[in-house]
Amino acid sequence: MKHILSGKEISSYNQKWQTEQDIKYSIPIFASYHSYKALHDEIQKRTLEIPISKSDLIKTIQMIHFWGGSTGRYFMINRKGGSYIEQFKANPDQIRIYKEACKQASLSNPDAFDLFCKIKGIGPSFAGKHAYFWSPSNNPLIIIDKYIAHYFDANNAKDLLKKKKGYANIVNEFQKLKKEYKVKNILVVERGIFQFMKK
Repeated sequence: MKHILSGKEISSYNQKWQTEQDIKYSIPIFASYHSYKALHDEIQKRTLEIPISKSDLIKTIQMIHFWGGSTGRYFMINRKGGSYIEQFKANPDQIRIYKEACKQASLSNPDAFDLFCKIKGIGPSFAGKHAYFWSPSNNPLIIIDKYIAHYFDANNAKDLLKKKKGYANIVNEFQKLKKEYKVKNILVVERGIFQFMKK
Protein backbone atom coordinates (compact mmCIF):
# COMPACT_ATOMS: atom_id res chain seq x y z
CA MET A 1 0.00 0.00 0.00
CA LYS A 2 1.72 3.18 -1.23
CA HIS A 3 -0.64 5.65 0.44
CA ILE A 4 -0.77 5.84 4.22
CA LEU A 5 -3.28 8.30 5.67
CA SER A 6 -3.54 9.44 9.27
CA GLY A 7 -6.79 9.36 11.24
CA LYS A 8 -7.05 13.15 10.96
CA GLU A 9 -6.60 13.00 7.18
CA ILE A 10 -9.18 10.21 6.84
CA SER A 11 -11.72 12.32 8.78
CA SER A 12 -10.90 15.41 6.70
CA TYR A 13 -11.34 13.59 3.37
CA ASN A 14 -14.54 11.99 4.66
CA GLN A 15 -15.86 15.51 5.35
CA LYS A 16 -14.96 16.55 1.80
CA TRP A 17 -16.94 13.54 0.53
CA GLN A 18 -19.95 14.75 2.55
CA THR A 19 -19.56 18.30 1.16
CA GLU A 20 -19.53 17.04 -2.44
CA GLN A 21 -22.74 15.11 -1.79
CA ASP A 22 -24.43 18.40 -0.82
CA ILE A 23 -23.69 20.17 -4.14
CA LYS A 24 -26.93 21.20 -5.89
CA TYR A 25 -27.19 20.54 -9.63
CA SER A 26 -29.41 22.37 -12.11
CA ILE A 27 -30.38 19.08 -13.76
CA PRO A 28 -31.84 16.41 -11.42
CA ILE A 29 -29.75 13.30 -10.86
CA PHE A 30 -32.90 11.19 -10.69
CA ALA A 31 -36.54 12.33 -10.72
CA SER A 32 -36.59 15.58 -8.71
CA TYR A 33 -33.39 15.00 -6.72
CA HIS A 34 -30.90 17.82 -7.37
CA SER A 35 -28.10 16.61 -5.11
CA TYR A 36 -26.52 13.26 -4.41
CA LYS A 37 -27.29 13.75 -0.72
CA ALA A 38 -31.02 14.21 -1.37
CA LEU A 39 -31.09 11.05 -3.50
CA HIS A 40 -28.91 9.19 -0.96
CA ASP A 41 -31.24 10.12 1.91
CA GLU A 42 -34.31 8.99 -0.03
CA ILE A 43 -32.68 5.64 -0.84
CA GLN A 44 -31.83 5.16 2.84
CA LYS A 45 -35.50 5.67 3.75
CA ARG A 46 -36.59 3.19 1.08
CA THR A 47 -34.11 0.50 2.18
CA LEU A 48 -35.22 0.32 5.81
CA GLU A 49 -37.49 -2.56 4.77
CA ILE A 50 -37.49 -4.84 1.74
CA PRO A 51 -40.56 -3.78 -0.28
CA ILE A 52 -43.25 -6.30 -1.07
CA SER A 53 -44.14 -4.51 -4.31
CA LYS A 54 -41.92 -5.42 -7.27
CA SER A 55 -42.33 -1.91 -8.71
CA ASP A 56 -41.12 -0.34 -5.44
CA LEU A 57 -38.12 -2.68 -5.41
CA ILE A 58 -37.26 -1.82 -9.03
CA LYS A 59 -37.48 1.91 -8.34
CA THR A 60 -35.11 1.57 -5.38
CA ILE A 61 -32.65 -0.41 -7.50
CA GLN A 62 -32.80 2.29 -10.19
CA MET A 63 -32.17 5.00 -7.59
CA ILE A 64 -29.09 3.15 -6.28
CA HIS A 65 -27.71 2.95 -9.82
CA PHE A 66 -28.29 6.65 -10.51
CA TRP A 67 -26.67 7.58 -7.18
CA GLY A 68 -23.72 5.32 -8.04
CA GLY A 69 -22.68 7.43 -11.02
CA SER A 70 -22.61 7.28 -14.80
CA THR A 71 -21.63 3.60 -15.07
CA GLY A 72 -24.84 2.72 -13.23
CA ARG A 73 -26.75 3.30 -16.45
CA TYR A 74 -25.35 0.07 -17.89
CA PHE A 75 -27.79 -1.86 -15.70
CA MET A 76 -30.64 -0.01 -17.44
CA ILE A 77 -29.18 -0.09 -20.96
CA ASN A 78 -26.10 -2.23 -21.49
CA ARG A 79 -23.45 -1.79 -24.17
CA LYS A 80 -25.23 -4.22 -26.50
CA GLY A 81 -28.47 -2.27 -26.30
CA GLY A 82 -30.22 -4.72 -23.97
CA SER A 83 -31.57 -4.02 -20.50
CA TYR A 84 -30.44 -6.01 -17.48
CA ILE A 85 -33.18 -4.45 -15.38
CA GLU A 86 -35.84 -5.71 -17.80
CA GLN A 87 -34.31 -9.21 -17.60
CA PHE A 88 -34.29 -8.88 -13.80
CA LYS A 89 -37.99 -7.92 -13.70
CA ALA A 90 -38.89 -11.02 -15.68
CA ASN A 91 -36.79 -13.45 -13.63
CA PRO A 92 -38.31 -14.58 -10.29
CA ASP A 93 -35.08 -16.37 -9.30
CA GLN A 94 -33.03 -13.19 -9.71
CA ILE A 95 -35.58 -11.23 -7.65
CA ARG A 96 -35.44 -13.91 -4.95
CA ILE A 97 -31.62 -13.75 -4.86
CA TYR A 98 -31.71 -9.95 -4.68
CA LYS A 99 -34.15 -10.01 -1.76
CA GLU A 100 -32.05 -12.59 0.06
CA ALA A 101 -29.01 -10.34 -0.49
CA CYS A 102 -30.99 -7.44 1.01
CA LYS A 103 -31.86 -9.59 4.03
CA GLN A 104 -28.22 -10.57 4.57
CA ALA A 105 -27.09 -6.95 4.15
CA SER A 106 -29.65 -5.87 6.76
CA LEU A 107 -27.82 -8.23 9.14
CA SER A 108 -24.46 -6.68 8.13
CA ASN A 109 -23.46 -10.04 6.68
CA PRO A 110 -20.69 -9.61 4.06
CA ASP A 111 -22.11 -12.63 2.20
CA ALA A 112 -24.72 -10.18 0.86
CA PHE A 113 -22.07 -8.81 -1.48
CA ASP A 114 -21.56 -12.18 -3.20
CA LEU A 115 -25.33 -12.55 -3.61
CA PHE A 116 -25.63 -9.11 -5.22
CA CYS A 117 -22.86 -10.16 -7.62
CA LYS A 118 -25.13 -13.01 -8.78
CA ILE A 119 -27.54 -10.47 -10.28
CA LYS A 120 -26.78 -10.22 -14.00
CA GLY A 121 -25.46 -6.74 -14.79
CA ILE A 122 -24.35 -5.93 -11.23
CA GLY A 123 -20.57 -6.11 -10.89
CA PRO A 124 -18.41 -5.73 -7.76
CA SER A 125 -18.49 -1.90 -7.64
CA PHE A 126 -22.28 -1.79 -7.70
CA ALA A 127 -22.70 -4.90 -5.54
CA GLY A 128 -20.97 -2.89 -2.81
CA LYS A 129 -23.36 0.03 -3.33
CA HIS A 130 -26.38 -2.25 -2.96
CA ALA A 131 -24.82 -3.92 0.10
CA TYR A 132 -24.14 -0.50 1.62
CA PHE A 133 -27.68 0.84 1.19
CA TRP A 134 -29.41 -2.28 2.51
CA SER A 135 -27.11 -2.54 5.54
CA PRO A 136 -27.88 -0.75 8.85
CA SER A 137 -26.29 2.67 9.38
CA ASN A 138 -24.86 1.60 12.76
CA ASN A 139 -23.04 -1.39 11.23
CA PRO A 140 -22.67 -0.66 7.52
CA LEU A 141 -21.16 -2.63 4.69
CA ILE A 142 -18.80 -0.78 2.35
CA ILE A 143 -18.42 0.08 -1.30
CA ILE A 144 -15.33 -1.08 -3.13
CA ASP A 145 -14.59 0.56 -6.48
CA LYS A 146 -11.55 1.49 -8.56
CA TYR A 147 -10.52 4.27 -6.15
CA ILE A 148 -10.56 1.96 -3.15
CA ALA A 149 -8.78 -0.70 -5.23
CA HIS A 150 -6.05 1.75 -6.29
CA TYR A 151 -5.37 2.65 -2.65
CA PHE A 152 -4.56 -1.02 -2.02
CA ASP A 153 -2.47 -1.30 -5.20
CA ALA A 154 -5.10 -3.20 -7.18
CA ASN A 155 -6.34 -2.25 -10.65
CA ASN A 156 -10.06 -2.48 -9.92
CA ALA A 157 -12.62 -3.93 -7.53
CA LYS A 158 -12.38 -7.40 -9.08
CA ASP A 159 -8.59 -7.44 -8.65
CA LEU A 160 -8.91 -6.18 -5.07
CA LEU A 161 -11.31 -9.01 -4.24
CA LYS A 162 -8.84 -11.51 -5.64
CA LYS A 163 -5.90 -9.90 -3.83
CA LYS A 164 -7.69 -9.83 -0.45
CA LYS A 165 -9.41 -13.20 -0.99
CA GLY A 166 -12.96 -11.90 -0.80
CA TYR A 167 -15.22 -9.10 0.33
CA ALA A 168 -15.44 -10.31 3.95
CA ASN A 169 -11.67 -9.95 4.33
CA ILE A 170 -11.82 -6.41 2.93
CA VAL A 171 -14.56 -5.50 5.44
CA ASN A 172 -12.42 -6.96 8.25
CA GLU A 173 -9.46 -4.88 7.10
CA PHE A 174 -11.59 -1.75 7.17
CA GLN A 175 -12.77 -2.66 10.68
CA LYS A 176 -9.12 -2.76 11.77
CA LEU A 177 -8.46 0.60 10.11
CA LYS A 178 -11.52 2.06 11.86
CA LYS A 179 -10.03 1.11 15.25
CA GLU A 180 -6.59 2.33 14.24
CA TYR A 181 -7.95 5.70 13.08
CA LYS A 182 -10.39 5.91 16.01
CA VAL A 183 -13.36 6.90 13.83
CA LYS A 184 -17.03 6.05 14.36
CA ASN A 185 -17.46 3.45 11.60
CA ILE A 186 -15.86 1.90 8.53
CA LEU A 187 -17.69 4.31 6.22
CA VAL A 188 -15.47 7.15 7.43
CA VAL A 189 -12.46 5.10 6.32
CA GLU A 190 -14.02 4.06 3.00
CA ARG A 191 -15.21 7.56 2.09
CA GLY A 192 -11.98 9.15 3.25
CA ILE A 193 -9.92 6.82 1.04
CA PHE A 194 -12.34 7.31 -1.89
CA GLN A 195 -12.11 11.11 -1.68
CA PHE A 196 -8.32 11.06 -1.23
CA MET A 197 -7.81 8.86 -4.30
CA LYS A 198 -10.38 10.80 -6.36
CA LYS A 199 -8.74 14.21 -5.82
